[in-house]
Order: sequence, then structure tokens, then C-alpha cells
Amino acid sequence: MLLLVLPLHLASAQDGMPRYVPNTEVGGTLHIVGSETLANLLFSWDKQFRRFHPDAVVEIEAYGSAAAPPALLQGTADLGAMSRRMTTAEVSRFRDRYDYPPVELTVAMDAIGIYVHRSNPLRSISMHQLRGIFSRTQDCPDTDALDYWHELDLEQAWQDLKISAYGRDAASGTYAVFGRQILCGDLYRTGVNEIPGSAGVLRAVAAGIGHIGYSAVSYNNPYIKLLPISSDAGEPVAASQPNIQSGVYPLSRPLFLYLNQSADKPLPPAIRAFLEMILSSDGQGSVTRAGYTPLPESIVLQQRETLARLEPEPALSNSR
Repeated sequence: MLLLVLPLHLASAQDGMPRYVPNTEVGGTLHIVGSETLANLLFSWDKQFRRFHPDAVVEIEAYGSAAAPPALLQGTADLGAMSRRMTTAEVSRFRDRYDYPPVELTVAMDAIGIYVHRSNPLRSISMHQLRGIFSRTQDCPDTDALDYWHELDLEQAWQDLKISAYGRDAASGTYAVFGRQILCGDLYRTGVNEIPGSAGVLRAVAAGIGHIGYSAVSYNNPYIKLLPISSDAGEPVAASQPNIQSGVYPLSRPLFLYLNQSADKPLPPAIRAFLEMILSSDGQGSVTRAGYTPLPESIVLQQRETLARLEPEPALSNSR
């Protein structure tokens, strides 16, 4: 199940988008807590923002998506970065405390990639095969556990080589999204090695020829091999930017920033400026340069409308 499905005919992300033009100088510290997947992109946006606003400081703590909701709830973060949507329980806890929901903004796209050692001859992998490798197969109808590479039709030197699986830890939004979209009942198979960082998963995969792992596509590097994925009855699809942006790639996903903003208070100037920059042709250009997938123009304009609605209505005067 995709979190966001976009039409195939969309133009490039920067066509028709507004440029970021600072209306006023802003300063102070902007504190962002959450997704490790988003970290490289947040650091790119930070550098770009400080070129526009030299007096502003952006502090980034990338502990994993699970850190964002409590940080927003407790008021220790201005923005919560997440590579998954907040759960119903997380939104409910926020509502219980503040009597309004957190504001959700889609800021970029990425995808979960399936990586193997670069010497692995496998050309693609199916969703069904991924369930056999990563899921508790007793919960999966018509799915057998896959333990050896010959069970994926690899021969010769790979015949008796055991599959070693790697993935993200439970604090990661990538862990949660992969569980929902691939596994049966969100339950990982015993023996899947949990790694705390996206780059750490890729290092683990590169370290052994029998290794396979999932991690963010934005962390791809030449030392491992990124596999196209097929649905159970479809052709393999590569994790290219057009396929991610359109939602054709099976493990595409949006990336989010959340904020605590009531309808009766103005958005702090530094937060507004930072978000306006992200949702501009300048900010989405940084998305591409950082190795992520930019949003289509239509989605950017929707998010800018959400941002514009965060200004409270002016109070009516009682004077006659």
C-alpha cells in the first residue's frame, strides 16, 4: 500500500513553482527533531536557509522518526521530521494535550531501496520474495521462508550461501513503512539484523556477499547494488526519481515535517520562512541535489496553501 500516489503525467518539480524571496530578515534558533532518513536533506536545507538568513541557526537531532511526536508534544522541537505518517495513537496523544492536531506538511519524497552486495548477480526481487526473507512467514499465507540464495534461483558459488538480512531499528520510520508494506502483520522474522542508521545498513550489506538489506534510496552508493522490485504479478520497477515521484515504484513514500501550531496564534517568522523556502523551487532543487525526490508542482502548491492557512484571522474591531 502506497502512502501517496501521484499521477504519471506531472511535470518536473521546479516547473511553475515560486522562487523563495525573503520578505524580512529572521534570526534565532530553529530546532528540528526526528527522522534519520531526512537528516542529509535537512542539513542541505539548513545550509541553504543560512545563505538567505545568516542570523538564523537550525539545530537538527536525527534520532529516528519515533523521536518527533514526543518532542513536539513536550515542546522541545519546533519541527518534527518523519519518514512515515504519525500514527493514530501519536495524533491522539497530541490532541489530548493541545485540543488540536499537529500540522502535517509533505516536504519531499524518497523510497525504501532493497540492497545486495555489488557482486550479487540478482537482477530484481519481488515483493513475495521479500516477505520470505524478512517476514515471520507463519503469519503469511502461501509464503515460505527463504534462507539460501539458491531459493532465489542463484547458482554455482551462491548455491549454498545463506541469506543474511539487515534493516533499520524500531525507532525508524523506514522500519515502520517497510513493515506495513512488505511484512505480514508488521512482524519481522527473528534473525533480521536491526541497524540504527541508514548508512549503517548499507555498510553491513557491503561487508558480506550473502547480505541483503533495506534502507532509504537517498543513501545509495557505489559499494552496493540497488535492486528493482516487482509486485507479485508485475514487471520489476527501478527506484528512479520519476518512478518514485509517480508512485510506480512499490516502496515510494512521502517525507514529512510536523509542527505544533494552533489556529489562533501566528506562525513564528523563522519557522514560516524555513517552510516557505522548502516549498519553493529553491528548496525543491536542494531535494534533487541531496539525492532525494522532489515533490511535483501540484503537491508543493497544496502544501503552500496549508502553510498559508496557518495565519489566524485578524480580530474584528469593536470600535464604531
